[in-house]
Amino acid sequence: MTTNTPGSTARQDPRNVTNTIRWRFTFADPGLAVGVQIGVLPQNAFLLSQFLEIVTAFNAGTTNPISVGTVAAVYNNIHAATDNVPGTPNIYAPVYPGPTAVAAVGKYGRSLTQAGDTPVFLKYTPTGTAASTGVGEFVLEFEGGFPDH
Repeated sequence: MTTNTPGSTARQDPRNVTNTIRWRFTFADPGLAVGVQIGVLPQNAFLLSQFLEIVTAFNAGTTNPISVGTVAAVYNNIHAATDNVPGTPNIYAPVYPGPTAVAAVGKYGRSLTQAGDTPVFLKYTPTGTAASTGVGEFVLEFEGGFPDH
């Protein structure tokens, strides 16, 4: 059944190729302050990489936190607000720093998708004077979603 919500069901290519969830957003998009669903990862999807491009600087008066995740309310377990600088156009691509880095646990691999299809949300919660500019594009690359063997 179609819900008219982009990314409302998990996409899964049966070939051994990567898939992406891509979402372009602006400072004025409705619902960003509480989190907007940008896609669904299929069960056992293996997260490979992520990129946030700040195309046009976000300019709210005090802070411009942008985060992406699967945990309600905070939505920051995939891409934390500290992983980017929304006031500076650039491409931000947090990398997995290795087995000793606790902060990266959960951002890559299958740890977030083992229980089932997993919705992904993007959140932008500016503070201070309201923003009048800001365009971003988030891309999450994942593989498959195939059962464990």
